[in-house]
Amino acid sequence: MTTVLVVNHGFGDVLRIGTQNRPDLFKLAIELPEPLYARVAEVPGRIDARGQELVALDEEASRAGLARAFADGLRAAAIVFMHGYRYPAHERRVADIARAPRVERLAFGSYDFQFDTGIQGDGEELLYACSRLVIVSRVAGILPPVDSVTTDLDDPKKLTADVDRARRLGFGAKLCIHPNQIAAVNAGFVPSNAEKAWAKEVLAAVAAAGKGAIRFQGRMIDRPIIERAKRILEHK
Repeated sequence: MTTVLVVNHGFGDVLRIGTQNRPDLFKLAIELPEPLYARVAEVPGRIDARGQELVALDEEASRAGLARAFADGLRAAAIVFMHGYRYPAHERRVADIARAPRVERLAFGSYDFQFDTGIQGDGEELLYACSRLVIVSRVAGILPPVDSVTTDLDDPKKLTADVDRARRLGFGAKLCIHPNQIAAVNAGFVPSNAEKAWAKEVLAAVAAAGKGAIRFQGRMIDRPIIERAKRILEHK
């Protein structure tokens, strides 16, 4: 199944619970047929039976839901809204969004941004903009954003510090403006040997303890930390 079903908010399970297909009418344990879609995306927005818009279509929610589905490999969208057979305006708009070219990744042009906004400084002055890019990328289900360039060509320590900061903020890559920067940037976004060793120890401790949160090196380890350890070891 490679289809995402897009419906009005609150109707995510309507096709699942509304089916009347009962091969054995008197069977107590009802086995519902497998749906023809892999995922449901609920979108705020409602048009009533007279064609009046009760709730405006949330286009950002539509984009985010479709982006997550497409990022996970789904390649078709079935759009079914209340009264859409008579008043298809919302369905058509979501269809237009679904047809739009897929954005896979955002990149931060810090110097252009500073020029446009009048911001001076490339440290904490840009923290909001950097964090915003990281968060909207995650919400949209696309790859982590690409950090801006480091213009200091003869300062390897500055480059290393910029790469480290970008990674800690949640960026997944960094733009380069000179071939000499490539090795340092690539190395900075690869988990270190210490991180890999830590991840292996965490997963080994979790496997030994079984399910649930555990205590490891004086800290509580639960699902987010476990998933982070897995991500480190899965990094290519």
